[in-house]
Amino acid sequence: MNLFCSARRSSFLQVSRMALAVSVILAMLQLTAHGREHPVKYPTYYRTIQVDGLSIFYREAGPDLGPLTTSRTSSAKDSSTASTT
Repeated sequence: MNLFCSARRSSFLQVSRMALAVSVILAMLQLTAHGREHPVKYPTYYRTIQVDGLSIFYREAGPDLGPLTTSRTSSAKDSSTASTT
């Protein structure tokens, strides 16, 4: 019985070592691949400003001289802007 347990333990340790080695290799490959990423041409910035005590969130993306677009979202409670058609 003791011989069987030591064989199982040895097998378990071997599998554990192999899993550890594979995870270390994958982590090293991930780190080297990370350095090869190219920066984006036009990064996206997430910002907030304070207007009359309210915190307003907005996003800036694209080239500085590109076209400007705005998007307004309303909540379900805001019935004055809800479309009835």
